[in-house]
Amino acid sequence: MKTYVRMLPLLLVAVLVGDALRADPATDKALEAMMVKGWPAGKIPASIPEFTGGKIVNSGGDQQTFYIKVRETNAAALAAYVAGLKQAGWVVQGDSRSPTVEKGLVRLDFNWEGQTGLQIAVYQSLEGQWPTAQLPAEIVAPPQARFGGEVSVTTNEEDRSWYFTFKCLGLSEAAARAWLRGLLEQGWAGDENQLTRSFTWKGRKMSATLEIYETTSDSSSFTYNFGVED
Repeated sequence: MKTYVRMLPLLLVAVLVGDALRADPATDKALEAMMVKGWPAGKIPASIPEFTGGKIVNSGGDQQTFYIKVRETNAAALAAYVAGLKQAGWVVQGDSRSPTVEKGLVRLDFNWEGQTGLQIAVYQSLEGQWPTAQLPAEIVAPPQARFGGEVSVTTNEEDRSWYFTFKCLGLSEAAARAWLRGLLEQGWAGDENQLTRSFTWKGRKMSATLEIYETTSDSSSFTYNFGVED
């Protein structure tokens, strides 16, 4: 799963270190003015329901990464919220205290700050494109695939090998395995879990493997490895 590392907006940092900064009433008022209270409707995807199990004290970020600070909440409120998301078709992973919830291009992370403070991190990926120009014709994607995030090919010049993982939105495990079975009729060998193939690219003899990396109820991820044969 994609890792996201971003700087917290200044207004959220103020919340995190607010107690340390508060030296007098004037500082209190300044910090209070920086806070964006209430559910940030219109700033995050409408598919994310409002969290009503606590007090929204602050929020901020951009289209790709947005943070919501909740206070006066508890584990039961989070559990109820996540249960509602799951019922609405979101995929829930991780432990119950700090789960990760994902649907399409949107992912939510929940992290506790003390006993009654919760941070909700909203991550939005851009839909990716298949890197046709970087790949041999034999390295293909499922028909009409929509890609969750950038499809980035890693090259190892020393080993003369290439590697990448890609996520297909809306492709179930059954559909993923059906696609692999279909490739058996197009020159690939193996089974619905892992395929292999040899071919020539740019005058060099190549070998490749394709396998299912991860599946959820509404997406499937695959890994390609290919390189020059010795």
